[in-house]
Amino acid sequence: MKICICDNDEYILNELIKNISNSFLSSDTFSVRCFYNAKEMLEDESVYSFDVFFISTENDGVTAAEIIRRHKNKAIIILTSDSQEFIYEAFRLEALHYINKTSSSEDFSELFKRIIVKYRSTSSLLTLRWKNERYTLDISDIIYIEGYNRHLTFYTRDEEFSSVGKLQSIHERLAAHGFLRIHQGYLVNMNHIKHFCINEAIMSDGTKVMISTRRRTDALKIYDEFLEQKEIYIQK
Repeated sequence: MKICICDNDEYILNELIKNISNSFLSSDTFSVRCFYNAKEMLEDESVYSFDVFFISTENDGVTAAEIIRRHKNKAIIILTSDSQEFIYEAFRLEALHYINKTSSSEDFSELFKRIIVKYRSTSSLLTLRWKNERYTLDISDIIYIEGYNRHLTFYTRDEEFSSVGKLQSIHERLAAHGFLRIHQGYLVNMNHIKHFCINEAIMSDGTKVMISTRRRTDALKIYDEFLEQKEIYIQK
């Protein structure tokens, strides 16, 4: 998940980054880019590659949010403000939320759960390119991914699909959907793990995927956090 923050207050920027970091399972599941004003943000050529936008209503922030919405309909926009003055604009722009900059960490945690649910619902499909062919996969159907050099193989229960790309890049794209890097060459869908062992993860199709010694401790911690978070969602 790629997150953009636009605010000219250094303290608010740091608080948002801290709260975002605390809301994820691990630090490698997201990236954050900060801008100090709307003009700087809109002039950056990468602006429309972001998935989530936290935009301050100050200094033409509402206008910037309007431009982003017009160019990227599925963008998740959260307006931040010190007052209720622009709350109508949040509705008009179909922003996911309008938050006060002094909101508590607990409030932000609840908001981020909504952000992740929204992100998953709006990006449930993955398009792959291989030579002259194109595939569209439902992300939830992917059991694990194998990567070597710039060749990727996506394994579902019934089929295998090839694509060109780096495993790290696809991890950044799919981490918010519950994908975990357990080996330099493997990425697994935690929703499909049946048994997490010392040296391997046994997947829902029976495949045994190797866990590297270097990644074992962090992988187990992330998987435990994932299971705890999943239990919370089920209880709700």
